[in-house]
Amino acid sequence: MKFRAIVVPASIALALSLAGCAPEPLAPSPSPSASIPAPSETPSASPTGIQLTLPDDCDVLVPLPVIQAQFASNFESIFMIADNGGPDAQSFAARGGLTCLWGIPNSDAGFVTVFAAQRLTDTDAEQVATWQADGDKECPPFMDACYFDDSHNEIGEVWTVHVLVEGFELEIQATSSSIDPLLVVAREAATNMGYI
Repeated sequence: MKFRAIVVPASIALALSLAGCAPEPLAPSPSPSASIPAPSETPSASPTGIQLTLPDDCDVLVPLPVIQAQFASNFESIFMIADNGGPDAQSFAARGGLTCLWGIPNSDAGFVTVFAAQRLTDTDAEQVATWQADGDKECPPFMDACYFDDSHNEIGEVWTVHVLVEGFELEIQATSSSIDPLLVVAREAATNMGYI
């Protein structure tokens, strides 16, 4: 079991338990800290001519009905502070990305996170090499590159999917019994960023 698979779900469980204190769920977004830049509004040009743009809001990146259709009809958008979301959330937020969370407040019934930002490495090949070094397995052909990990922890079966698309990196993590719902969410996010 990987270290990040233990750290992130525990952080998410904390976020879910604290989220019930808010009067109503808020759309997830990056932390308002001055040290974290705003989401990228500059399109990312690619050799294929496709230009992706990161939306300003998690519910634009992946609308709630898509999350509910893939996971649970009672999932809600939950405000997530990247600083409390573990090292992966912090890395995406530091790149001006979105860190999004859906689940059931005050429940350990499951969760979905979607992190999106410009790719951290200079090339896709360097990022793929990092995932391979971490022991991630290659998905069936999907977007520019796709790797995954599945593990079991205190929450249950947790899948993590890493996707590269036109210079952007997506990380989707969720309690699930298969990779399929995570790939649907990844496709939706990429589509809403302008991927055709």
